[in-house]
Amino acid sequence: GREGEVVEAWALYARIRDRIISGRLAPGSRLPSTRDLAAELGCSRNTVLNAYEQLFAEGYTTAAYGGGTRVSDELPDQPAEEAAALTPSSVA
Repeated sequence: GREGEVVEAWALYARIRDRIISGRLAPGSRLPSTRDLAAELGCSRNTVLNAYEQLFAEGYTTAAYGGGTRVSDELPDQPAEEAAALTPSSVA
């Protein structure tokens, strides 16, 4: 259900954020497409979209039309202690 999707999105967000902070995902690195990552993880594309949107909102990633999602060159000073709740994506 939707609640499970939100929990999965937060877990995915945290995993990617931790990899960015630790340097395992270098600045400028391109993240997998939402469709590819969803297929790889066996979750819905909306789960991945919500995680990517939160990373973008907090400044961990950048997104350009046709250029995919990439790790930001300049990361936020520190991880947010509490981020705003994920909202359902308007992109299906």
